[in-house]
Amino acid sequence: MQELTTGNTQIFVLPDEDTAGLKAVALARKKLLAAFDRGVKPVLWMMAAPSGFSFYRALVNTASTDEKLRTVLSHSAIYQFDDYPIDRESRRFPVTFRHLLEEYLIHPLQAEIGISPEWNPLELKGDKETNNTVLRQYEQRLLERLQDDQSYVLEIKGIGMDGHWGFHGSETALDTAPGLMRVPMNSENIYQQMIDWPQYFKTNSDVPQYAVTCNVAMFMLADTIIDIVPQNTKQFAVLAAYGTGTVSNDIPSSALIRHPDSASFLTQDSGKALQTYRNGKAKDANYRIDAETLNELESIWKENQSGDDAEQSIEKMRQILTDLSII
Repeated sequence: MQELTTGNTQIFVLPDEDTAGLKAVALARKKLLAAFDRGVKPVLWMMAAPSGFSFYRALVNTASTDEKLRTVLSHSAIYQFDDYPIDRESRRFPVTFRHLLEEYLIHPLQAEIGISPEWNPLELKGDKETNNTVLRQYEQRLLERLQDDQSYVLEIKGIGMDGHWGFHGSETALDTAPGLMRVPMNSENIYQQMIDWPQYFKTNSDVPQYAVTCNVAMFMLADTIIDIVPQNTKQFAVLAAYGTGTVSNDIPSSALIRHPDSASFLTQDSGKALQTYRNGKAKDANYRIDAETLNELESIWKENQSGDDAEQSIEKMRQILTDLSII
């Protein structure tokens, strides 16, 4: 395991996804138990994505043999931070993050170890006007939790291929006031959803045209934030977020390095370019990533996007890395 620090964020590069999940759960357990022992309400604020699968598995497995953790989870509340505007009764409900969290976390906690945390799904509908009301109510409930001295909020996040946090992408300013917002799905988001969920999203048109998300300013209100990024496809985003200590609006997840209690759990796959860059900088202050690493980063876009979209993503990546003096 290699340990790095960028800003306030401790970064751990682990051998594989399962190890990263276990290490993240070990830290989450420590934080949740400490909060519970202080007499405050433990709250898990959860991403819903394949990046979190190892965390979900490790949390359920650890709780199955850990009585104290079971007790804490049974008294915890769980919230999500983004989703698609799809009604629970729709045939497309399986693509929602409510369904993912229920299938991979909530139901296993109930069925395998017999506990039922307070589950607070973001119950979006197919109707835009109705969703405006749903959003404002959920936003208020979350802000109350985040501002409540008697609640401890532990956030579990990931990083998008283009550096987004939730669905807060570069098109939204980082200094936006905390809240929930509706955002259009950009091409990188659409391709990532097709990669993550090929059984549901076979073409671009299958992916919802917009999503609902908390913004970075709201995410940053959590008491503790744990980042989990296992995939090779996230190498560029990890490098841009954690390579230099610069917070960039182009890479919203880079804001994490300003959070006073934050950690990121990477794998050898996702952290490869970051390790290459940081190891190079340790030897030579003027180091820039080599052609081999840059070619690998470009090939990721070519393998996961098509034609002009891939070229546009590569051009944008090159510009960001240039601005950060990484190339």
